[in-house]
Amino acid sequence: MSIPPVKAPRVRVPRVAVAGVVRRRQGLGEHLAHFLVRHGAEVPAFLASRPETIPEAQSVLARHGIEAAGYVGLDALLAEQPIDALVIASPAATHATLLEGALAAGLHVLCEKPLLEPVLWGGDDDVERVASLVDAFAERELTLVESCQWPYTLPAYRELHPASATQQPRHVEMWLSPSSRGRDMLVDSMSHPLSLLQALAPPTADQLAGLSFSTVRRDAGRLQASFRYPTASGGVVVRVRLESHPEQPRPAGFAINGLAAARRIRMEDYALSFEDGGRQVPVPDPTERLVEEFVRTLRGEDRPVGPQRGAAIVWRQGALREIVGSFERLTA
Repeated sequence: MSIPPVKAPRVRVPRVAVAGVVRRRQGLGEHLAHFLVRHGAEVPAFLASRPETIPEAQSVLARHGIEAAGYVGLDALLAEQPIDALVIASPAATHATLLEGALAAGLHVLCEKPLLEPVLWGGDDDVERVASLVDAFAERELTLVESCQWPYTLPAYRELHPASATQQPRHVEMWLSPSSRGRDMLVDSMSHPLSLLQALAPPTADQLAGLSFSTVRRDAGRLQASFRYPTASGGVVVRVRLESHPEQPRPAGFAINGLAAARRIRMEDYALSFEDGGRQVPVPDPTERLVEEFVRTLRGEDRPVGPQRGAAIVWRQGALREIVGSFERLTA
């Protein structure tokens, strides 16, 4: 893929299109659009999977005061709408085409995790493809962000457990409740603990050590992945517990060195908090914090940091491929 090295200008009021406003399983697209507008961007257009879904998506956006035109296909949208960025909240199978289309058009991108679906049996190498995309976006000075929200909860976690701020992580446990099962639980969820680990300490090796699973059933509704995350201080013992849970509120949280933070969701207004031992602290919506940072980056006020740096995105794709590939080999 040959892309001319044209630099993308930063803009005062970014115009951002959203792919995946209406999703049957996760439904993050409408919230991303809402947060974009709240933090000073415009959402004049969106991508739909087919023409019949456009009225539904327009109705969803209208609940947030957003009036946007719908299109099927990025080329059709770009022919009528001058935009600066694309938010990709559509299923992972659509990401590669949209990422490459956005790159060719000179658009900044915020993409749902995982950046690419892990390719394990034949086909292109997804890790090399992600590395190529990261390099190409950087060459054109285009922002590329993967939507991993959990690192943005660390300030609230440290408020709940002040002693954690001075501790080296030795043991990390995370529990999540995706709506999927088996292999798909890993694809949907493992970017979260991996990005959280990267925010705590950068990895010092490309591979995880001691990777194992509590079950190797392909349709497992409950699954634990265990491994050692490599760091300069000797590594972190990690356990990730996944349990399929089709409806909100979905149980989730994490513990560092035994200090736990269970996420609580007040469903009437979706207010988040962390709780442990009768203590509770509010958690500013991490998805909103991520979107706010993305908009600031589009304005040239910030640069991606920590788990959003290009090298961190590539490492995370490699670790995800390793985890999913190991599970698939064991269940083949």
